[in-house]
Amino acid sequence: MLSTYSKHFKPYNISIAQSLCERQHFSHRTQFLQLKETYEELWKNGVIPIANENDVVSNLELKFSDNDELATLLGVGFGASLILLGTSVPGVLDKDGNVIDTIESINNDVFSLANKNTSEVGLGGMISKLTFANLASTMGIKVVIFGVRTPDGILKAAKGESGTICTPKNCSISARNKWLASGSLVTGRLMVDAGASEAIKKEKACLLLV
Repeated sequence: MLSTYSKHFKPYNISIAQSLCERQHFSHRTQFLQLKETYEELWKNGVIPIANENDVVSNLELKFSDNDELATLLGVGFGASLILLGTSVPGVLDKDGNVIDTIESINNDVFSLANKNTSEVGLGGMISKLTFANLASTMGIKVVIFGVRTPDGILKAAKGESGTICTPKNCSISARNKWLASGSLVTGRLMVDAGASEAIKKEKACLLLV
């Protein structure tokens, strides 16, 4: 696959580099910042990193669900203003099969339009694309879901001339909090006694840590 990218970038004298990512590169803050610094250094030197999952060594329990997730984690973590998600259809389709130009809010009604099958060009289907488009747009990033078979599809999608635009929300949280909301894997357990359990059920209670 990398040779294909190289073939198409070579006429423009653009160098590329393969970036094999693992889920832990995003779940651990230190590793994530190192990854970000590496990408920024590549960009400074005119090199475009081609990101993909390192399937050979990735822990089965810590794998990316698909490339939609990887693209979103990169976009949110690195402060992108635009994410393009390619698919085998021209965009998000309504019940009549027409492309929806703009989606202001990705809610249950929008999810109900998605075909449950996976994409012909990747692991993730439209459900996946809408799920991660929702995350990215909530973090203030414009997302365009476009058809890879559309002539000049990437260029047109970047200009907002094809596909479905998922409108970004106003988001003023810090970069660290964006990482916590997207890339981090936070697990924990909260134990309460019987009295606290009853208080929680009343919904208006306030619990104090002791």
